[in-house]
Amino acid sequence: MPGESEVRFPTARGAGEVRGILHEPSVAANLAIVLAHGRSGDMRNRLLRHLAAAACDAGWLALRLNFRCVDAKRTASRDLSQKADDLLGAVRFLRRRMAMGPIFVAGASMGARVCARG
Repeated sequence: MPGESEVRFPTARGAGEVRGILHEPSVAANLAIVLAHGRSGDMRNRLLRHLAAAACDAGWLALRLNFRCVDAKRTASRDLSQKADDLLGAVRFLRRRMAMGPIFVAGASMGARVCARG
């Protein structure tokens, strides 16, 4: 049975903790995706929810993340380095859950720019 749960994991540099929602398929996944929100959104964005659910239904492990600035209630800066650290932490989190297979990253607006940096 597919399920979703809130998770927490360290950033790539260990400088903080990132919050996300993990979508786990009912079968063992060999594909995964991290979904990142835009500047004015968060991990509960409707588009990201639908993409994560569709990926999960197709047997993918999917993770929606909140950049730390959202949980800290700060305005997102134009410097994407902290957000890239959050994204890489999400990739490492998924790699620990799925030892083999590709992990894709995708995002909306600012989230897409963060993904392009990695």
